[in-house]
Amino acid sequence: MSAPELLKAYSDADKALKDFRAANEAVFKEFDRICYVKDKAEENLKDEVAITKIPLSNQTHDVIVHDQTLTVADIETIDRLIAAGKIPADLRAEIVRNVDRPPYIAVREKKLD
Repeated sequence: MSAPELLKAYSDADKALKDFRAANEAVFKEFDRICYVKDKAEENLKDEVAITKIPLSNQTHDVIVHDQTLTVADIETIDRLIAAGKIPADLRAEIVRNVDRPPYIAVREKKLD
């Protein structure tokens, strides 16, 4: 399919979803309420476990704690060290790199007047 055909398929699916949701409004309101309660409970649980770092378990769920690290380099510090002669300038290109990432694509509904 071409991009315009894919956009039409997306728009048609979006309309079908909105129409179905409107036709079943009461069910979706309750679904949204339950999802909110669940999401808030998960957020509170994760916040507490982030503080205690103690894994939990019950009959239906496990809460696992994975410590994570992030390795960073301070480009301004590297540039200061180069300027001070502590790091050869030709090494900067080996130390500092830009890495291409997938493009950010947003699909937004137009606001109709």
